[in-house]
Amino acid sequence: MYVFIQYRSLKQLHSLLQALDKDPVLAEKGTDYVNAKFNEPPYVRKESILMQAFSGMPSLKKPLFNVPNSQRIYELRSYESATEKLYLNKVQMFNEDEIEIFERIGSQPIFFGEVLAGSQMPNLMYMTSYSDKASRDAHWKIFGNDSTWKRIVNLPQYKNNMAKADVFFLTPATYSEL
Repeated sequence: MYVFIQYRSLKQLHSLLQALDKDPVLAEKGTDYVNAKFNEPPYVRKESILMQAFSGMPSLKKPLFNVPNSQRIYELRSYESATEKLYLNKVQMFNEDEIEIFERIGSQPIFFGEVLAGSQMPNLMYMTSYSDKASRDAHWKIFGNDSTWKRIVNLPQYKNNMAKADVFFLTPATYSEL
C-alpha cells in the first residue's frame, strides 16, 4: 500500500505527526494497531520517503479519467543514480525536457520528486497515470518514439545518469483522491 501526502512544509508534517500522537479518537479506534503485540505486528515493514517536488512540476496533479479507479493504472518509478552529481543531472533532464514530453503525450503525470530521505538514494521518483494497461503501453511507445526523447537520450551530458530503475504498477483504492 502506498500513501502519498503533499505537505507545504516540514513544519506542517511535524505538526500533523504531533496532532496524531495526541488524537483521542485515533487512540481509541486504533488501539489494535497502536498496542499490537511484538509477535503480531500490523505490518511487515513500513518506509517513509521524503521528497521535494521538481521545479518543473511543483505540486501534485490529479489525473482526469472517465473510468472507475479499479481500471486505472498508476506507474510509480524510482530512478537511482551512481552519484549525487549524476542524480542531479537526471533531475535536470526531467525538468528541461522529460516532464514536457509526459504532459504533451497525455501520460497524466501526478508528481516528480527529488528524494531527500529514503532507502535508495540518490534517487528520484515519479508517477504517471493511465486509464488502463493498454493505454499505458501505448503512451510508453509514443514516449520512446518522441523526437525530443530521441534527441535528449543520446546527448553526451546525459549519458549514464541513471543506474537502476524500479517500476511499480498500482491501482488506486476506491477512496483514493488521485
